[in-house]
Amino acid sequence: MNTWISRYDFSFSRRTSVRFHLLTIGLIYFAVFVSVASIALSLFALLVPVVYEKYNKLARLAQALKEVCVGVIPNRSGTVLNLLIAYASPLSVLSTF
Repeated sequence: MNTWISRYDFSFSRRTSVRFHLLTIGLIYFAVFVSVASIALSLFALLVPVVYEKYNKLARLAQALKEVCVGVIPNRSGTVLNLLIAYASPLSVLSTF
């Protein structure tokens, strides 16, 4: 009976270890994705007015981004992405122990 319990215990710990390892890898990929998405969102918000002023292109998009209602959408989505990464980072660290 003692060997059966130790085998079960080892099997359970091995399965949970693999599960948490996959969770950690998934959270790392998620963190990289959110970081790249935040950089892309920042570049979009920065480059659209610059292209409009310098080359007189993307006029409608630049005018739309000047509106308060439209400007809130990229701002809120960037905030949500940063909150998601702030939530996922501690989970990734805690699941490695």
